[in-house]
Order: sequence, then C-alpha cells, then structure tokens
Amino acid sequence: LSIKSPAGTLFAYINPKQQRVWEVSEYISSNQPWIISLADDSAANQLDVKTATNLVQWLWDLASTHGQKFEGLLDSHINYHIASWVKPTHDADQHDHLKIQCVLEARSLTIDDLVARSQCSLPQVKKTLIGLFVAGALPASVYQQTIAQLNSKTISQPVTQSMSSLEISLPKMSPAQMTVAEST
Repeated sequence: LSIKSPAGTLFAYINPKQQRVWEVSEYISSNQPWIISLADDSAANQLDVKTATNLVQWLWDLASTHGQKFEGLLDSHINYHIASWVKPTHDADQHDHLKIQCVLEARSLTIDDLVARSQCSLPQVKKTLIGLFVAGALPASVYQQTIAQLNSKTISQPVTQSMSSLEISLPKMSPAQMTVAEST
C-alpha cells in the first residue's frame, strides 16, 4: 500500500502483512488528508525489510506527536485498558508513557481515574491514550465503545472543531487489522 497526499506526493509505503512501513518523504503532512491505495510502482517491490519501521511503532509515534488532532476520539466515560504494549520513543515523556501503560495493564480506568492512578498530567494521559488508540494497542471493546459514543455525538451533538478536522471512521478492529482487511 502507499500513502499519498491528494496532490499525489508519496509519503510512505505500508506492508500490513509484515507490519512494516517505509517512509519515502522526510516530511509526512498531518495537516491534509491521506490517500491510502495499492502501491502501483516498481519501487514498492524493491523495499528492503531492514530499512523498514514497525507499523505499530510508526502509528504510535505519529499519533503521540500529533495527539491534539485526535483528541476527539477520547471519551471521559469510556474505561480504557491496554491490550498490547508500545515502546515509547526515548524522550522526556518516555517515563510517563511507560507508567501509564503499567497502570492500564493492571486495570480498566476512565481518563480521570487514569490521571489519579498514574499521577501524570491530563495532557500527558491523553497523549499516551491517543498513541495507544491509533497504534491499535487497546482491546476491541474500547474501539466499539468509541464508535458508539461518536455515533451518539454525531446524532445528538454538533461536531466540535477537533472532530471536524479529521475524517472519523473507526474500525471494530485495530488499525493494522483494518488495513489488512481493506487490502484483501
């Protein structure tokens, strides 16, 4: 698969089966829509696994870097729990990301409860949850609850600015699983 801008600029290649991504562009825009399609050039067939990045890790890094754009996906009434761990980037937030994942491994918690248990700030908890959400590291039940919450919001409430900046279409499975399903 390839990720391109609407203008046709190639950002990256993705191989969902191998859970790998190859960044082609040094700058991947998060301010415009992406077009994900079957890779139709010979360069996609020449990709070396040794130069690839783990897809889950790449999604985590992308979402935790641009977390504010995904805040509309979080809901204070949902209990969050971790299904798999993601290795945080070695930066100033690494310790807090790991602490939050430890707390989520032990129990399901709302965002407010997670702030209290982890003793991390609300923005840090949201940043970590968004990274885990987009990376597919949460159980299917969290994604299903999120879909239900978003559906009820779109029916009964106006779309917020944070929601309108994204095209929200959530799978009942992890992002990697959905990518595989769409490519078959």
